[in-house]
Amino acid sequence: MIVDMGLTSRVGVLDELRDQTLRITGLRSAFGSWPFATNAAVERIRDDVESWLDSLHSLHPKLRKLKAGDYGLFGATWFPFASLERLRIVTFLCIWLFIWDDEIDSDVGSLAANFALAQKFRSETLTYIKNRLGLDTSGEFLKTSDPVIKSFDMIGDALRESYTRGLWARCKTFS
Repeated sequence: MIVDMGLTSRVGVLDELRDQTLRITGLRSAFGSWPFATNAAVERIRDDVESWLDSLHSLHPKLRKLKAGDYGLFGATWFPFASLERLRIVTFLCIWLFIWDDEIDSDVGSLAANFALAQKFRSETLTYIKNRLGLDTSGEFLKTSDPVIKSFDMIGDALRESYTRGLWARCKTFS
């Protein structure tokens, strides 16, 4: 199937591809050094993802779509040898990044049509993440009213607690 991207919207392309099987050949050689495995905790992480999404975004208008994505399988195949706790945090981080990005540039994002508000959102996010990771000098956690930004709390706490002294020193040089 050939789709003319100049005349077809993103939604139109998705409609055309729905229920179709796409085969992309040659990827195994391109990713030859990557592990092709699934983390044994895949079912547990699926449950954890669903619970986390329910707890953070129960009123989010896109919750149904978020839950339809198999982010547990995504995490389990991207990080097949991670411990359950590390798998949970890295999977939640990936989901958080998807949700955060959708706020700004998705056709359904709340800030997609307002560049000035999107810039403010980006700036607030950077400040908040640096603070949550302990990369600023404030000594206390910032508060935010934005639920997407706030949902970084558990992720940031886990990352901050897992720092080694060497990693901590390197992270400080980037702030």
